[in-house]
Amino acid sequence: MDEPIDVLVVEDDPYDVEIIGRQLAADFPHARVKWIDDGERALRFLLGFGEPAQLPKLVLLDLHLPRMDGLEVLERLRADRLTKYLPVVVLTGTLPDAARTRRAYALGANSYVAKPSSQDEYIKSVRSVVAYWLQQNVPPGE
Repeated sequence: MDEPIDVLVVEDDPYDVEIIGRQLAADFPHARVKWIDDGERALRFLLGFGEPAQLPKLVLLDLHLPRMDGLEVLERLRADRLTKYLPVVVLTGTLPDAARTRRAYALGANSYVAKPSSQDEYIKSVRSVVAYWLQQNVPPGE
C-alpha cells in the first residue's frame, strides 16, 4: 500500500479548491488534501505555534488571501528552519506581472503558476504542476 501524500491548498475560493481536490483524487488516490482558506491559519498549521507543525509534501498557495496575503505567508515560511525547503507553488488567479513574480521568487517560491481562465486548462495546469512536485522532484535530504 502506498503512503499517504499530504498536499496543502491555501486558497480562499471554494470552486478552485474543488477543482484541485477532484484532480488530485483522480491522479493521486493516496493524496490527502488539506484546505485552509486564509494566510494566518495556514501559517499556524505549518509552523505549529504551540502545537505540532504539520508539514505536507507540497503547498499550493494563492496570493490573495484573507488576513495575510500569500507573499507574506511565503516570506514567513522561508524564514523558519522547519519550512525553509518545503515546496511551495504559487497558484494564483492574479495576472502575472514582472514585479509580483520576481517578488514571489525572491521570497522563495519554487514555482509561480497563473491560473488559466478555462477550466480545462486549469485542470491541465494543476495536473502537471502536482505531478512534477509529487512524482519527479527530489526534495533536499532524500
